[in-house]
Amino acid sequence: MSALTEIKGIGPALAAACAAKGFKTIDKVASASPEEFAAVPGVSVARAEVFIATAKSLLPKKAAATDQSKPSASSKDAGKKKGKGQEKGQKKEEGEKKEEGEKEESKAA
Repeated sequence: MSALTEIKGIGPALAAACAAKGFKTIDKVASASPEEFAAVPGVSVARAEVFIATAKSLLPKKAAATDQSKPSASSKDAGKKKGKGQEKGQKKEEGEKKEEGEKEESKAA
């Protein structure tokens, strides 16, 4: 229930009422229609629309917070930062190309 209190306007009492109607997570609130969420006592359709919009705005933030360990490649960083594995792979490819070129030169001679 504490996650629901992240939605502005939903305190502990309203979060308990939401949970009693099956809305136990921000995801559930975000995916509800205003009419479905208005089934919660004390929530009108207009108020449900605001809660749903707020819940939807929280979803990307929650996803980004859990994906912080994953590196993100932006267009300006692409190609600049390379891990050791990438550098080794490039060197191996360059070496293979060099060997192929040497083989072709020896065949031509």
